[in-house]
Amino acid sequence: MDSGGLYEDLDIPPAVVATQELEARLDAAYSRIATLEQKAALVGKECVTLRKENDVLRVNISSLYKTAKRELERKETEVIKLREQVQSWQGGGRRGGEGKEAHGDDTSGCERGEGGREGGWQEDPMGEEGVGRDERKRGTRVWR
Repeated sequence: MDSGGLYEDLDIPPAVVATQELEARLDAAYSRIATLEQKAALVGKECVTLRKENDVLRVNISSLYKTAKRELERKETEVIKLREQVQSWQGGGRRGGEGKEAHGDDTSGCERGEGGREGGWQEDPMGEEGVGRDERKRGTRVWR
């Protein structure tokens, strides 16, 4: 038997063969397009998800930055207040530029109120809420 096979004697016009070959290529191309469209849809969904996550992260980091900035400002204000308190306890906050040495009173400890004496510097039990603005700068100790 020869290699031509059973239908060797049939003449198939070249145009039909070319058409069938082109249709097979077209089907393969449509299949490839469908696969690529599915991949594109998945990538599009992933892109939308990543954009949403990015927006959330931007808002969160912005909020975190603003919170940290406010906290630093609050701490700086607290440090300034505490420095003023220390200065007033050391006599730096007296009127007229005179220190505690010129007045002869010792405001460095609470012990003066103890040991049988009636008056002395003692911690204010009411804290900062119980003193006026001027006393707050000088600390929470009061003469009793």
